[in-house]
Amino acid sequence: CKFFLEGKCHRGSECPFPHDSPQQKKKDICKFYLQGYCGKGDHCLFMHGEFPCKFFHTGAECYSGDNCRFSHQPLTDEMRSILKLYLDS
Repeated sequence: CKFFLEGKCHRGSECPFPHDSPQQKKKDICKFYLQGYCGKGDHCLFMHGEFPCKFFHTGAECYSGDNCRFSHQPLTDEMRSILKLYLDS
């Protein structure tokens, strides 16, 4: 169900389309997470805390330190390219 994948299907068990397909996260940061809160939590199709911290990974100081909502983990090639796309936009 395309509406289920967007978190907008109101038919629930009465929907004629499957709701059990595996969901792969999109390679974009959640705009609601950026604003401070995403009501979908772990069910959101967009990235949350796994998104790389733009300050930490560009050599700037991240003033949030251990309380940062973004990842300070070493960048994989995939995350490096995602961060680059984000910074270039």
